[in-house]
Amino acid sequence: MSPFDEYLEEIYRGREKPSCGAWRLEINYINIGEVTLARINGHEFFCWFWPNDSFAQFANDFERYVEETRQLCSSPPSFRKQGSWFVSKKDGFKRDESLFQKLVMLRSTLRDKISGETILRAHVLSVSDDKAWFTPKFKSPQVSLPYPDSKVFKIPPQAEQEWAWRLMSGEKMLGVLELMEVDQPSFHCAFREGPDYEDFRPIFDAQRSNAINQYNDAQAKKGFVEAQEKIAELKLLPVSPETKDVEFSVLYVDGTIARFRPRVVSE
Repeated sequence: MSPFDEYLEEIYRGREKPSCGAWRLEINYINIGEVTLARINGHEFFCWFWPNDSFAQFANDFERYVEETRQLCSSPPSFRKQGSWFVSKKDGFKRDESLFQKLVMLRSTLRDKISGETILRAHVLSVSDDKAWFTPKFKSPQVSLPYPDSKVFKIPPQAEQEWAWRLMSGEKMLGVLELMEVDQPSFHCAFREGPDYEDFRPIFDAQRSNAINQYNDAQAKKGFVEAQEKIAELKLLPVSPETKDVEFSVLYVDGTIARFRPRVVSE
């Protein structure tokens, strides 16, 4: 057994797995199964995981990432544990940076199974068999269980009219963004395609695909920068006089989901 697997076994030792999960786990708003918190160790939450059929589309990436972790941690004394963090300087081995960036870009969210309310966000989710672990996106791990306080700011329903924008390229309307929630520094929105979106779809596709490979492929980095420069020329215009003016520094569109980092929000 590798040091990594020994560590996981130690974490879960004495933690009985219940019959079902307490929370729904989503990746990019896709329900991939249920989780229940087993233990908090340092800054990491370790959970039991019940995957559903939708998890299959992400399973290979998680398997590769965990196997890399095993390799990094496989040669003592290069492996040591510091709190819940793995520290390794194994000679001749380097993580796949594009895989890591791909996982970082996934939006992993724990939601209440009944109400659908956000419980917390997960930073760099890892999954191995029936176990899942991550660093929660809030300041302190000392929270009341089983439902940690969320640091996601929910937009009240009556404010939806004031938080929607048209995505414009000159006179062309590419779509409409309706704010769903704020997870600083990003605004996460539902996206509806407009009549001129097809003209711009290849640019968003190039941005997304090249973002994953830009760290180890010069051509991908060039393609990513070129897409970013074109996207930076777009404008977010209010859908009504009541809508808040906003400028963005970074904008991504992926299917029915869009997210951006606001630069200025008017009072």
